[in-house]
Amino acid sequence: MEIKFKHLILFIGFFVVVKIVFFYLTPAEWGDSYRFLRAGEYLSHFSYPLDEKRLPLFPFILSFAFLLKVDPLVWGRMAVLVLSVLCLIFTFKLGTLLLKNTKSSFLAMVLTAFSPVFFYWTGKVYAEVLFTFLVLLSLTLYFGYKGKHKSLLLGLMCGLAFMTRFEGFLLFLAILAGIFVKRNIKNLLFYLSSFSIVSAPYFLFRFINLRNFSSAYFLEPSQFSFDFKAGIAFFASLAFLFGFIPLLDLSSLKKFLTKKNIGNLLPILVFVVLELLLSFVWQAAIPRLFVPIIPLLSLGLAKRITAVPKINFKNMVFYVAMWALFLLGRFYVRLPFLVFGKLVLIPLLLSFIYALFLHFRKQSYLYLLIIAGILSSLLVAYFFKNVYKTVYQAALFGQTLEGKIAYSDETGVTNWYLKEGKGVFYDLDYSEEGEYKWLLENDISYIIDTNEHNEGSKIEVFKDEEYKSRFEIVKKFRSSIGTAETMSTIYKISKQ
Repeated sequence: MEIKFKHLILFIGFFVVVKIVFFYLTPAEWGDSYRFLRAGEYLSHFSYPLDEKRLPLFPFILSFAFLLKVDPLVWGRMAVLVLSVLCLIFTFKLGTLLLKNTKSSFLAMVLTAFSPVFFYWTGKVYAEVLFTFLVLLSLTLYFGYKGKHKSLLLGLMCGLAFMTRFEGFLLFLAILAGIFVKRNIKNLLFYLSSFSIVSAPYFLFRFINLRNFSSAYFLEPSQFSFDFKAGIAFFASLAFLFGFIPLLDLSSLKKFLTKKNIGNLLPILVFVVLELLLSFVWQAAIPRLFVPIIPLLSLGLAKRITAVPKINFKNMVFYVAMWALFLLGRFYVRLPFLVFGKLVLIPLLLSFIYALFLHFRKQSYLYLLIIAGILSSLLVAYFFKNVYKTVYQAALFGQTLEGKIAYSDETGVTNWYLKEGKGVFYDLDYSEEGEYKWLLENDISYIIDTNEHNEGSKIEVFKDEEYKSRFEIVKKFRSSIGTAETMSTIYKISKQ
């Protein structure tokens, strides 16, 4: 089938409609979303919170919501929607530059759009989608732009990527490798200069205000152990990256890794390898860290499956190994993105049927994989739509109450909706008697207790029999994520 402009428009229209439906179904964002919004609010007043570890470019986009006095959450969701569409467009454009085939490029765009990881995380008010767009824009410039200011523009794009996420430095190194092997000192200097100019404000801000260039992000990898379980988590997430188990032609990999191909595609190869290494080290961010490499991996996958991979013994062994990794991840590690009920069998069986058809009928039947990816994405998004729903409901209800409200959750939701002194975060470690005394001394009238992402301190005093009678349940909110029940309860404090 020849890919025409109308096919692109129809597919992007379908993608946009599905995204908007899930915006409507999802009541609350993840915690980091509210941190980005908070930073954007600061920027709208020409300042930046010193305790913020997130970089400023994405909050800068969000800051316009406060300047224009529109709902910042709606603004953020529309921003990530537009950026998601741009990511798909540039995936297709990069495919036409590298694959020289519109059918494979269109398939890569479809695989990207409905990778469960890409679909879910680009639906959140997170910086991943902006960073992915800048990665694709930079690589499109690298491979497709022939103007004399190319190196300056590449440095500018990498600088903006760095101001979005720290992984922008990995993109900087990847493109630096591509420029370096061409041995053009002038271009190299232009590239380094423009990157330095764009990224300098961040370093100046950190030095002037904090006298250091470190970030809390850099401490997180030390909290995780690297063992068999970590390896399974990493490789199982990779195996399920597109929502199905792909059958790959391993024999083509050796043909691809020629000196010429490596030289031509060096920036992509370096960036993907560095991102994968970072993902393995920074396990807490799996599979979210895979988002910027999904479009790049989709290009390679699209090229192979449109060519109808050959099925031989090695390929089948690799295919079975990926199935085993997935099953280990689902039942042993129980990764969140691999656990969404028995319905997971549907997209997985579709990929298995695809492999059988390929073996017996020697045709690709790509529509089976497309349906599998779409189903996986929709199932993941639907399964996780109620994350933080109850604490969101409790915080909204808390806005109607008179008096200060204490909370101990670290979701970021309560902190966002209970502002201006109404919400008081409890992060102290007291005995039951000390907790009750703290509540009275700080004139707290209510407590919000939740089991959603409660990593920090917990308010335990009202569970103690001696103090239980001094707390009255005002309202309970219940929901579920799969088989797990989530609950948030508002208690009124008796001050007698």
